Amino acid sequence: MDDSEYVAKCDDWLAAGGKALEEILWNETCYWNFREPDTGTESDLMFGYQLGGRWITSWHGVDAVFPADRVSVTLQTIRDVNCRLSQSDAVNCANLDGTVAQVGGYGPYSYFPPELFMLAMTCMYEGSRGFGMDLLRHCLAGIVHWGYVWNFPNTTRGDADYYQNLMLWAVPAALAGGDMTEPQSAGGLIQRILDATQLGAVSS
Repeated sequence: MDDSEYVAKCDDWLAAGGKALEEILWNETCYWNFREPDTGTESDLMFGYQLGGRWITSWHGVDAVFPADRVSVTLQTIRDVNCRLSQSDAVNCANLDGTVAQVGGYGPYSYFPPELFMLAMTCMYEGSRGFGMDLLRHCLAGIVHWGYVWNFPNTTRGDADYYQNLMLWAVPAALAGGDMTEPQSAGGLIQRILDATQLGAVSS
């Protein structure tokens, strides 16, 4: 929109954010949960869903936020720590030594299905398609086993609209290794569904 002044400001913010990620938050195995150098306030809990931004950029087909080598190391740490503590995928927070973090709020074994979907898709985009599919299967199997409804457990209130579990519909693009436009491409999922309805049969 020819707003070069605002573009320059955004570029500065992105550069500062990337610098903070690398110099303040990276700890060689993952990113700190939070760390505020000015006050000394920090948390070294391992947050299992810290790479949501990686999924966002992959699905939108834009430049990555996190360096690729940091992503691979962080994903391995999540597998080794958070996933090993869960029967159905990855707990929100854990101690870096692999023990359960006694956190308040939702409790030590909690996680949100949409965040799990994003983590699973990140694994797929980063070359661990099988592990990502396993994460999805475990989560969905747990939901079915415990008799939850189709739109998945999250939070239900009369004054709130939770549609983030529709995140599941982004999986076909990740499985194909493409961005959000991939299912709409020639031969993509959407076209195959439309073709199947016209033929009266399910396309393989």
